[in-house]
Amino acid sequence: MTISAGAKAFLSLGIVAAIIISGFYIVNANRDGSEGERGLPNFSSEHQLQYFLALHGGAREGVLDYDQMISQAEASGSTTYTKTNTQVAGVDEMDSIETDGIHIYIATRDRVNIVKAAPADAMSNVGVIMVKDLIKTSAESWYYVDGIFLTGDELVVMISIYDYGKGEGVYSLYDYYYGYQARTVLCLLDVSDPSAPALVDAKGISGYLLSARLHDGVAYLITEQSIWDGHGTAMPVIWSGGSYSNEPVSSIRYDPNATDVRSYTNVLSFRLSDHEANVTSVLMGYGSVIYATGENIYVTSTVWGTTGNWAFSDPTTTIYRLHLDGLIVTPNGIGQVPGSPLNQFSMDEHDGHLRIATNSGWQSGENMVFVMDGTMNVIGELRGIAMNETIRAVRFMNDTLYLVTFFQTDPLFIIDLSDPTHLIVLGELVMPGFSSYLQDLGNGLLIGVGWENGTLKLSLYDVSDPAEPKILSNIITPAWAYSEAQYDHHAFMYDAATGTIGIPVWTYGQNGQGGAFIYRLEDRSLTFKGMVQSDNSTSARCLLIDDHLYTISSTTVSSWSSIDLGHIGSITFREADEPVYFVCGEISTVLERGEA
Repeated sequence: MTISAGAKAFLSLGIVAAIIISGFYIVNANRDGSEGERGLPNFSSEHQLQYFLALHGGAREGVLDYDQMISQAEASGSTTYTKTNTQVAGVDEMDSIETDGIHIYIATRDRVNIVKAAPADAMSNVGVIMVKDLIKTSAESWYYVDGIFLTGDELVVMISIYDYGKGEGVYSLYDYYYGYQARTVLCLLDVSDPSAPALVDAKGISGYLLSARLHDGVAYLITEQSIWDGHGTAMPVIWSGGSYSNEPVSSIRYDPNATDVRSYTNVLSFRLSDHEANVTSVLMGYGSVIYATGENIYVTSTVWGTTGNWAFSDPTTTIYRLHLDGLIVTPNGIGQVPGSPLNQFSMDEHDGHLRIATNSGWQSGENMVFVMDGTMNVIGELRGIAMNETIRAVRFMNDTLYLVTFFQTDPLFIIDLSDPTHLIVLGELVMPGFSSYLQDLGNGLLIGVGWENGTLKLSLYDVSDPAEPKILSNIITPAWAYSEAQYDHHAFMYDAATGTIGIPVWTYGQNGQGGAFIYRLEDRSLTFKGMVQSDNSTSARCLLIDDHLYTISSTTVSSWSSIDLGHIGSITFREADEPVYFVCGEISTVLERGEA
C-alpha cells in the first residue's frame, strides 16, 4: 500500500497534534490526586505512555531516538543469637547469612546451605536448596542468589535470573548487553524441617534487583528495568506460579516533570501468610539509593548535567517516596535536592521529616544536609560543610547527624537537627584516615570502621558531649587488611550483652589470609581479642549463638568459644572447587515448583 504526499502531511499533522494534546495533559497532570500531596499520576492508555516517553524519555543510541519514538539479636526459648545488622528497627534487610539459633542458612550464589550449628562441637550439614531445583535450567542463561530472609519456619530466597535472548515477556536494563535480560524471582520455602525444605510459592518481576526489605510479614523487592527491549518500549512483566503477564498500563505511575526517563522502578510486594502479591511500577531515571522504613520506601535518581568537553556539572537528586500499606505500594511524594547521596545511610525519616546528606561532586566538593517536610519540600538546609572533601560515612540518630568527610584528614562532624529549619554544627573531630561505616553502640559511644594508611582501622568515639567528641580507642591493623564491614553494614556483628564485635577480614600481601577479627568493648574501651579463621582462603562472617562464636566463610562454618576464642569445631558445607560466582543454564519463563 502506498500513501500519497498529501496523506502523509495529514498524518504528520495528526501525530503532532496528538503529541501536543497528550503532552499538555501529561505536563499539566494533577500531582496531588487521590494518592496524597504531590502524588504521581498513572497512565490511562499505552498511547499516553508512548507519548510521555517521546517527550521525556532518554533514547538509547542505536535503538530508538525521538523521531523513531514518535513514529512508534532475638531470644528463642533459652537461646540467644545475633541477627542481621539493619538500618531501621523492625525492617529486615536481605542478607547472605541467617540463623534461628539452631541452624545457619548460608546463601552462596547457586544455593542455600543449611548447617545445624548446635551443639557447637557436633555441627552437621542437614540440607541444601539448589536454585536449579526451584526453577528449570539448561545452558542458555545464568542466575545467582541475591540474598535471603528467615522468619520463623519460612525462608525467602531472592534470585536474579539473566535470560539469554528475547525470551517470553522478559525485559531488562541489560537487554542489549550480550543478549541477557534480567528478572528477579522470590521463592518462599517451608523450612520447618530443615532437612527437607519445600517450595511453597514463587513470584517474579522483570528487572535486576536494587534492594529488598521485609516488614510486618510482607517482603518488598525493588527492581530496575530498562524502558527499551531492543525493539520498542518494554513493559514490566509479572511471574506467578506457572504463568506470566504484562503489568497493566493503568497501574504504571510516572513523574510529569521528569526530563530523562530511562527505566521503571518495579516494587513486588509479597505477603508471606497468604501468598498474595502486588506490583507497582514508576517511570523515572535510573534508581541509585534505596532507603526504607516500615511506612515508606524512598528511591533516589541522580542526574549529572554536562558542560561540554566531557565535563560534568554538579548533580541533582530526585527522591521518590512510595508509601507502604501491606501489599499496596503507593507513590505519594516527590522532592529534589542538589548533590548525590552516598548510600542508604545518607537518608533518614524522623518525626515526619526526611533528612538527606549529599555531596555536590568533584568540582566544588560541597557537602550538604537537607530536611524535607511531609510534602517533600525542603524546609531546612546546611551547606558548605568541609568544602572540597567527599562524604565517606553518614549516620542519623534521632536529632543528631554524624558525618565523616575526607580529603587528607578525617573530620567527624556532629550536626544538631532538633530544629529542622535551623541545622547547626555542634562539634568536629579531626584525625588521620577516615571511617566508611558508623555504628551506634549506645551510652554515647560511636564506632567507626574505615581506613588509615591503606589498612583497616576501628575507632571508638565518645560523643556524649556533642561539642567535644573524643577518641577513646583507635586500633590500626599492623598488616595491610580489608574488611567487608567497611562498606557492607550486614558484615558488622555487635552483641551488646557481651560487648563482642566481629568483622570479616582479609589480610593481603605475600602471606595473605582470611578470617575474622574479634574485638571486645569493655569499660568504654575497645580491645582487639584476636583473629579466628574458618579457612585461609576467604574472609568470614560472624554470628553469636549463646556463648559460642561462629564464623562462616565461602566453604566452612567454624565454632569458637566467645570467651577465649578457643576453637571448638569446623564443618565444610561446600567444596572450594565448586562454582561459586555464577551458574550457566537456561531459566524457563515459567516457574516450575520442585522440578529440575
